[in-house]
Amino acid sequence: MTFNQTLLETIGILPEDISLILEQDAIYSEKIKPLATEYAKTLGHRPFLPYATEEETIKAYERRRQYVDDAIAIDADNTYMLQLLAWLHLIPYLKERYEELGIDESIFISTMKDISYKVEECKVVNGVCGVFVDFFFLNFDLKLFEIGRLQYHVNKFPAQEYTYGDYVIKKGDTVYSCHIPSSGKLTTELCMDSLQRAYEFFKSDLKGTVLPILCQSWLLYEPYVEQVFPEGSNLQKFARMFDVYTCTGAEFTECWRIFGKRYEGTTDGLPADNTLRRNFISYINNGGTFGNGHGMILYDGEQKKIINQCD
Repeated sequence: MTFNQTLLETIGILPEDISLILEQDAIYSEKIKPLATEYAKTLGHRPFLPYATEEETIKAYERRRQYVDDAIAIDADNTYMLQLLAWLHLIPYLKERYEELGIDESIFISTMKDISYKVEECKVVNGVCGVFVDFFFLNFDLKLFEIGRLQYHVNKFPAQEYTYGDYVIKKGDTVYSCHIPSSGKLTTELCMDSLQRAYEFFKSDLKGTVLPILCQSWLLYEPYVEQVFPEGSNLQKFARMFDVYTCTGAEFTECWRIFGKRYEGTTDGLPADNTLRRNFISYINNGGTFGNGHGMILYDGEQKKIINQCD
């Protein structure tokens, strides 16, 4: 069981990259296939549910790390491509799992397109075809799905409690962590459409009519929202969809998402070719701090509205 050109085209890999990927796979597939076959045996355990315990979560991360390390060890001079091939070899197994569970093929294709987004990011940041992130195991464990513009990771609420009126989320309750792939414009209309579609997808697992969406992201960091994001921009509107209940400091690890380069402690060399980038450079040079915001959306799928949206 393996991937082919048609599958790569379907998940959005560009033609020039498909040729290279197939050439590289011809070199490495004999060594990667056995690794993928063994890893595939663990896929899709408890679909649509968060990892049951902290121990299970740790094991999933360790299993992912070992799989990637084993793939990289095949050729230490070609790590990004080998990581990509390792995940591509799992796609046919996941497709079978989706079919067994009766999940619509459109969601399978959308979820797998995340790989193509990461290929493009790797080309920008590292100058080569491949991937340099390894959270795809969530997709393959049937914990993360791309539904419309946004991705949803079935997760457990990490804070002690979140309350809005009579609605209470406690530590360990199931929430749907929101991820924002680099797949185009982030308009309010697309996000609301995604929330409604996600509600329909997950509603049999919900308690009532509310889909609780957690987002932990630099996009919700209040100093960025107020001082960096252009007023009235899609980024600012997206952040204000959430009730941000806390912000935490962090290093500027998201620099590559904004500038296509990793942060080296200075703005020297960072491109200033659009408003967001210029605003960030000014913010950094004026002593701005870095961090993440943690926020919630309570989306009522029957009313088709966010019930806790801040004014």
